[in-house]
Amino acid sequence: MKKFMLIFVNLLTMVRIIGVFMMIPVYFNYGGLYAAILSICCYLTDCIDGFLARKFHVATFFGSMFDGVADKLFSCSNLIILFKVTKYSIASIIFELAVVLIQFIKFQKNINVKTSKIGKIKTIVMSITVILIYLVTDINSLNELKALYLGKKGSITELSLLIRDLSIEEKKEFGKVLNDLKNTA
Repeated sequence: MKKFMLIFVNLLTMVRIIGVFMMIPVYFNYGGLYAAILSICCYLTDCIDGFLARKFHVATFFGSMFDGVADKLFSCSNLIILFKVTKYSIASIIFELAVVLIQFIKFQKNINVKTSKIGKIKTIVMSITVILIYLVTDINSLNELKALYLGKKGSITELSLLIRDLSIEEKKEFGKVLNDLKNTA
């Protein structure tokens, strides 16, 4: 059972590494909502693998380094995407890369890197922030679409200008269709 749990915990960490490679295409092809969902799944694997490693006493030096590298790679991929949204995320990217460098140096010196409460709090805050930013980018996209169709120069607004050239019967029919279109949009 212990060997199975060790393999399972490391597989969960591998899922997070796969998430690193999926995050950028998911965000750019499907938007912030799907990127937020993928982030939630990957952050959950981080919580679960750590919990299981401690509960079943299968924490190893390799596992802690593997987990740390997966966390940093995932954080950096998220922050690189967020750099597109806001240039201020560069500070977080530099911070994460510095932590990776420190962990690599400790790894070379055979020093086990254990997480601290401050590190866990930082990860939770960053996770929530990243997910909220992804969701907000989707809201901003929806607002842009709304303006494109319903704004002063939007497509539906321009269609409504055609109503003045129609007969009374046509105006009723066209107005009904236009209202349905607005409600759908």
